[in-house]
Amino acid sequence: MKSTVKVLDGGMGTALSDMGLDLSGSLWSARVLLENPNAIKTVHEDHARAGADILTSSSYQASLQGFEKAGYTRDDYLRALEKSTELVCEVAEVVGKNEGRQILVAASIGPYGATLADGSEYRGDYDVSKEFLVHFHAERLDHILQYEFDYLAFETVPSVIELEAINELLSNDFQSSHAWVSCSANSSTTISDGTPFRDAIKVLTAHNIVARGINCTHPDFISPLLDTAEGPFVVYPNAGTWDAINRQWLEANNSNFTKEILQGWIDNDVKIIGGCCGLGVEYIKEISAILGLQQ
Repeated sequence: MKSTVKVLDGGMGTALSDMGLDLSGSLWSARVLLENPNAIKTVHEDHARAGADILTSSSYQASLQGFEKAGYTRDDYLRALEKSTELVCEVAEVVGKNEGRQILVAASIGPYGATLADGSEYRGDYDVSKEFLVHFHAERLDHILQYEFDYLAFETVPSVIELEAINELLSNDFQSSHAWVSCSANSSTTISDGTPFRDAIKVLTAHNIVARGINCTHPDFISPLLDTAEGPFVVYPNAGTWDAINRQWLEANNSNFTKEILQGWIDNDVKIIGGCCGLGVEYIKEISAILGLQQ
């Protein structure tokens, strides 16, 4: 299986929480970029040494609107974005060189709902237009693409209208950037706004989209969702179901991801596999070992 799939890293927030850091604010792990960047560097290093082929920046929750709403300045936001890039690129280069392999980097880009910090990235019910979402994401992309990444990772996208906005941007002003786009899903057939997964990802037609898929979703939903559509896919599930409002697990599924499960995903044209909330470094070690990336 080694030659057919890349291992993505696991949940940044999970690893930081395991280190005892407080992520209770609206900026989640993005605040740590300003307060304790060495902690984020450590998480990147742990994931890289666990066998990850792709590291994602800690910028999921980083947006100008989100930082200003939390009482920070535009300069704070730009400084955090720069730090997220600096940390992930440094670790990828150093660990990759030490281990004699290439580690790629992806810019983590959360949906508009992440900026609201009210759990709407799991509902997709924010009442804004596609034009608004195009402008929102374009502004962030202008900032992010001041730096060099191998991929743009649009994550936890809950609605088809936001998928349309992202596709428009990737088809036009940002068509030179390789990207993947993954949705949050609330059932075995639909993304979070209720649109069938097979229909939702059909709007992602930009030539520079390397994979479409599912993240931040209960693992039991993954295989049925993949069965309804065509890849190539990217998959990084949660450990279970996360209550974003009360910040607690409603249902956790910590069963091992067996070789049979991973092989089933790969047979469904999954090209990138990693972990999201609740699945951290140990999970990455597990799937790396199964995929033969570690001796």
